[in-house]
Amino acid sequence: IFANLGWLLLPVLGWFHWASGAVMVVRQWPAQRRRALERAKRHLRRGDSFYISIEGYRSPGGLLPYRTGPVRLALAGGATLVPLVIRGAEGCLPYGEWRIAPGLVRIVAAERIPTRGLGEDRVAELVGRLRSIAEDELAQQLRD
Repeated sequence: IFANLGWLLLPVLGWFHWASGAVMVVRQWPAQRRRALERAKRHLRRGDSFYISIEGYRSPGGLLPYRTGPVRLALAGGATLVPLVIRGAEGCLPYGEWRIAPGLVRIVAAERIPTRGLGEDRVAELVGRLRSIAEDELAQQLRD
C-alpha cells in the first residue's frame, strides 16, 4: 500500500499495512513526498504492486475528485492498473470513526489496464476511465 500517515495510524488495519512494508507519505512535506514516490517507482519497476486510493482521502459519501498522481506513478513504473471498487465499507468504517462495525464489504476488481509504453499525454484519459469504472460499479450497487 502507498498511504498517507493518517491511514497508517488507523488501528489494526493501518498498523498491519505499516508492518507489512507500506510506503508512507506525508503529503505536507515535499521532500519526504518525493522520496516516497521514488521508492514506490523502484518497487514498481521490480514488479511489486501497490494499492493507492486515487481519491487521496476517505470520502464522507460518494466519490471525491480523482487525483492524477497514482496514474502518473503507474506510467513512470510501467505498472498495470487494476481498478478496485470497494462497496459497503462506509457502513463498516464510517467516516470520522475509529471503530469498525460488522457488515458486508465487497471489493470488485475490474479489468486490468496496462500502462507500459503509454506517455503522460494519456493521464487524463486513464483517470477518466478509472472514474467511469467506479461510477458504473457504484451505480450497480444501487440496483442490487
